Amino acid sequence: INPNFLEGYYNLATVYKKINRPQEAIIFFKKSLNLDPNHLNSYFNLADCYKLLGQTDEAIKNYNYYIEKKSDDVEVYNNLGSLYFDLKNYEIAKINFSKALSIDMSSIYANFYTALILAHEEKEFLAINFLRKTIDLDKKFYPAYSKLAELYKNVFQYYNAINTLNDFINLKDRKSTRLNSSHVS
Repeated sequence: INPNFLEGYYNLATVYKKINRPQEAIIFFKKSLNLDPNHLNSYFNLADCYKLLGQTDEAIKNYNYYIEKKSDDVEVYNNLGSLYFDLKNYEIAKINFSKALSIDMSSIYANFYTALILAHEEKEFLAINFLRKTIDLDKKFYPAYSKLAELYKNVFQYYNAINTLNDFINLKDRKSTRLNSSHVS
């Protein structure tokens, strides 16, 4: 009826993204951008779709375009940071997570990934502080307990490692926030 109905294309793209069909979503996010090149949510979601497909250059390009227009969005910095983390480009990942934390110190993912990067840099005690903050923010964030216990063990604080694991075991509701296991190592 109306081939210039931007929200129709955007909503259809969003549905395709939610049902894990990123290729189809990309088609409709691009159609919405053809109608309005400044539709920021389309750039953000387009980047997410490219990230899901492993097309990192396109994901980075679209996240960065989004950031040029809206630089105060914690989620975009977390997404970009995790993309660089997966690429093992820890310096750029750290920059993005720092930007996320400068916007919102209570970002669970920025705190957690910052801890992982610090652990990779062998700055265990700093990493421990970020992991403890992550747990303070979300008591059910399983990967933080696991990594925290591991770091305590690495710095010979065995009682703290045991207590951390016991804290996790004693949670009343064990439903936890999960990340891809590759992010925890």
